[in-house]
Amino acid sequence: MFSFAQGMQRFPEAVASSLGKRIFYDTPVRSIEAQAAIGTGTPRFRVNTTGGMSVEGDAVVLGVPAYAASELLRPRAPALAAMLEKVYYPPVAEVFLGFHRTQCRRPLDGFGYLVPAREKRKILGTIWSSIIFPDRAPADHVALTTFVGGSRQPELLDLDDAQLQEVVLGELGKIMNVAGAPVFSRIYRWERAIPQYNIGYQNIVDAIERLEREIPGLFICSNYRGGIAVGDCVMNGKKTAERLSQS
Repeated sequence: MFSFAQGMQRFPEAVASSLGKRIFYDTPVRSIEAQAAIGTGTPRFRVNTTGGMSVEGDAVVLGVPAYAASELLRPRAPALAAMLEKVYYPPVAEVFLGFHRTQCRRPLDGFGYLVPAREKRKILGTIWSSIIFPDRAPADHVALTTFVGGSRQPELLDLDDAQLQEVVLGELGKIMNVAGAPVFSRIYRWERAIPQYNIGYQNIVDAIERLEREIPGLFICSNYRGGIAVGDCVMNGKKTAERLSQS
């Protein structure tokens, strides 16, 4: 695991800063057209936005979620679009709680834990954020990030924030002997969180590779291909950039 001194948002902020005015914000894409054969001197692609703007180029990289890519690819690749539409993104809640160190009555001698399904608990696991990364909590305090829901128990996302916090406090009390109310709390909900690589997923990967061979200059790079972790996404982005520069 890794992060930045001021949080993970520093990564996309740095990318955006380096690209400057080459980024168009709040500009949804309506369609992607393959325009001409290679070698004609005409850009291969036209990207049309919902606001009426069009951008032309020799390559297109789709870095959007599977359900968004499905809509953009449907006119040209309906079979792949149908596969991508079915990729499951379960909901996940991130419950970030701060406690005085005396409230956590066990040694914080690791990075956290994941909960096996067979334990039948109501959380997926907890990261000990202030132990892994400095400055995530004031002195004499600890910060714990707990994940709830996922494909295991998506219905827990129907709870309101107060109920969700009570669930997490109950589990932290049993697992880590945490006592009392948190001194700080934040809850973030991701209605579509992590794509699930279910049995048979290789069929989707194979279909993506076939489409890229059929349409030179089209690249698909997202966390539903090649790994979901930030490190995987960075490596896959670098590989895609290298492939693009050679195309």
